Amino acid sequence: MPLIWNNYDAYFNDPRDQQQIDDNTKLEMEKIASEILGLDRQTMQSTWGSCSPPGVSAQTVVRVESSIPHRFTSICQNKAIGLKIFKNGKGCKMVHGHTHSRRKLPGLPNDFVQEVYDADEHNGTFFLVQDWIEGESLETYLNRKTHLPPDVAQQLLKDLFEGIIIPLWSAGTSWWDIRAGNFCVTERDSKQRLVLIDTDSLLAYAEEIIETPLVFTKRNHGKVTALKRIKTIATDLVMLTMAAQFLFCKS
Repeated sequence: MPLIWNNYDAYFNDPRDQQQIDDNTKLEMEKIASEILGLDRQTMQSTWGSCSPPGVSAQTVVRVESSIPHRFTSICQNKAIGLKIFKNGKGCKMVHGHTHSRRKLPGLPNDFVQEVYDADEHNGTFFLVQDWIEGESLETYLNRKTHLPPDVAQQLLKDLFEGIIIPLWSAGTSWWDIRAGNFCVTERDSKQRLVLIDTDSLLAYAEEIIETPLVFTKRNHGKVTALKRIKTIATDLVMLTMAAQFLFCKS
């Protein structure tokens, strides 16, 4: 197969609520992805991407390296991309939001927010073409760690608040679905940095933000949930730092 499905298949080694697709459906996904990307025959004869596990709405996200030529190469500035393919019957609202609303959201683009280059539909399948952020989700990162150096936790908290939450909320773009799984810990300037991924969540209150920017009814309601989740993330980072200090004292 021209796509590597190892990460996708490994996700199902544990019991999941998701339905794993079979080999025939994988071949169909590969055909759809190659058509969306406009790959030439030579590229299609080689391994040109790898697939991530499914999400609530996404069937998979195909990672395509910067060395692979495709029709989005110029607008992606020769970066690796993630081709997010939505499940059947899903994605229409999200694609419409990214196409018509995202560019109007104040505070974007932002260096700490994953960029979406294109959003469209191909023969009934909805998709996004987005920047590929190398790393692991903050959720996986926190679950994997038993302790964390203070400077690392401080940097991640600084990115969370000074890079993402404060700039976007101050501009009027707030959302409720703030969870560790929607952030990626990536390396930047030889440091562990935080980037907001799965940016569909930013569209939650797009209509209110764009059409009635001085009305905060929905956003204020959503902030109740958002602040609780932010507190959880911050607490987890602080607890890991305290664990590191405890180990240092014992040594």
